[in-house]
Amino acid sequence: MEYIIPIVAQLEKEGVTLDGSYLAQKVLAKFSASLQRKTLEGRFSQETKESKERINDMVSKNVNSDETPACMFCFSEHHKSVTCTEYPTTSERRNIMQERKLCLNCGKPGHFIKQCASQGCRTCQGRRHHHTLC
Repeated sequence: MEYIIPIVAQLEKEGVTLDGSYLAQKVLAKFSASLQRKTLEGRFSQETKESKERINDMVSKNVNSDETPACMFCFSEHHKSVTCTEYPTTSERRNIMQERKLCLNCGKPGHFIKQCASQGCRTCQGRRHHHTLC
């Protein structure tokens, strides 16, 4: 935790907001449910029923993050994005990602490849594109 605080401070100094971001959720998911709850309760200063429900929803999403996500191309829950047959070619997949304004490196919305903090492709060892485009 001690090494995360300076990193977060540097990101915020550079203008990267972490509230509700994908990066913040991924970092938070690395900790136990009780620590996640304490962190989120500190973030949400009001102790209302609505805040507690929101906290419980966020924690349960992080705890259950091992579930297979829907295909990012056709939104099917029956296969992973890398095995999508509706959009089988690299060019089709790249076009879908660009149309939906997804980062071509990690596949997430909210930023583009130049601002992406994710490592490169896990298939070809580090090149800057999403593994479904390899």
